[in-house]
Amino acid sequence: MRKKCRILVKKILPVMIVAVLSILLANVSIVAEDFGSCAMCHREIADNFTTSLHYTGAGMKGEYEKYAAKHFGIDMDEYYAKWNCSKCHATTCEKCHIGYQFPHVMEDLSKNMTTCDQCHFKKQTSIFIGETPAHGKVPIEGPEVPHPADIHYQKGLTCTECHTAEDMHGTGVEYSTMLEAVSISCEDCHKKPGKTVKGMPVTQYSNDTQSHRIHGDKLDCAACHTGWAPKCVNCHLDTRKGTKVVIDDFHLAIGADGKIKPFINMTSAYNNATHTGYGAWFPHTVTDKAKECADCHENPEVLCKGCEGEILGEGGSFIPQEVIDRIIGAHKRKPTVTVATDKFKYSPGDTMTITISITNPTQKNVTFQCYWGIPQYTIWVPTVTSVPVPAGYNSTFNFSIPVPYLGIMPSGNVFYVQLLNTSGEVLDANAACWACSPGREVMLPLGIPGQKNKILSVNIRGEITKELEKAGLPS
Repeated sequence: MRKKCRILVKKILPVMIVAVLSILLANVSIVAEDFGSCAMCHREIADNFTTSLHYTGAGMKGEYEKYAAKHFGIDMDEYYAKWNCSKCHATTCEKCHIGYQFPHVMEDLSKNMTTCDQCHFKKQTSIFIGETPAHGKVPIEGPEVPHPADIHYQKGLTCTECHTAEDMHGTGVEYSTMLEAVSISCEDCHKKPGKTVKGMPVTQYSNDTQSHRIHGDKLDCAACHTGWAPKCVNCHLDTRKGTKVVIDDFHLAIGADGKIKPFINMTSAYNNATHTGYGAWFPHTVTDKAKECADCHENPEVLCKGCEGEILGEGGSFIPQEVIDRIIGAHKRKPTVTVATDKFKYSPGDTMTITISITNPTQKNVTFQCYWGIPQYTIWVPTVTSVPVPAGYNSTFNFSIPVPYLGIMPSGNVFYVQLLNTSGEVLDANAACWACSPGREVMLPLGIPGQKNKILSVNIRGEITKELEKAGLPS
């Protein structure tokens, strides 16, 4: 009996093994044709990869279909087939993991920049290392301005220090554009105290930097920290010949996240027709030295004033003209200060409302001072001696105080305010004049200590200081 069982097992076992393997292989049949034996161990990665932009190529193709190709009436399926555009899209593991066989005993070249350069040489990898697009093979139109390498490359970083495996392989979510798919941001490193990369401490974002304090979350980091920005010109989609590059074409517009950031001008031609689009992008020319104020605040072209064309991608827009008008010259505007009272004539015990407005559109702190004077008695009281007003400050505040008893004679009073720079130079000044005229009801009971003391208890200096604190200025 046992002998018969052993014979039966020997006959059935191979069939069972074949059946189990067939089931396993059937489960990976969707991805096996593209990824071969890799999918046996890396099933989840392979499944995710079929939704990635590297695999689908949906990003560039989809953008053309929605904009330029739609404008020209180009069938992108036929166009991609004619010009073999899909050659740059990875449909096998070996496209990036070059020569990487099982067992894994050799270096994985997928983290080497030469691997990325196979497809991204036209812009990203060339620009990142300080070369013009296509490693200088595209003719330059116009002046050849300095085009240094990205600061991250200068520090020894490569593509995969920022772009993670999830960026490469996808997450299982099918995206239509690269802006959606790329998850890395400057803040991931530069707002992480103690962060190190390749053993190097990462410089941290600081609110103490005046430009950071002024612009806040209104600007993307790349708006100021992009060194140079190229664009292609004479881009003929019909012949794919004659393309040139301008290597200093920097434009800003509003991204889908509401932040002002770099946009690339993409003007293409097809059968004597043209199409111009502007798309948000990251130039990969980061510099640790930010742009000068005048680069944007004196240059409406950078702000895309008068730009005509389609915004590529959903949610973006050109900067409105009224905002451009406000930006231009803002760095040259001077600090201002005004002071006013709600009326001219008061009696002791009246309520006086004081309004103070302070603006500091510069990138440097200024000093606020306030004096209360009674010129007829040559009295000047420094109510606020030295309050720093930070760059970008803009506020108006009101507060009320009871008018104090100032003697039996009418008096002329002045509130004088001024703003000074660090050298003590007066940048702006203003004054509010008001009169105090004691009525008969105040003049008669001077012998009643309680009445007099009550009126004299008003502390104008204290009241102004308190309101400055409420307005966000340190007293």
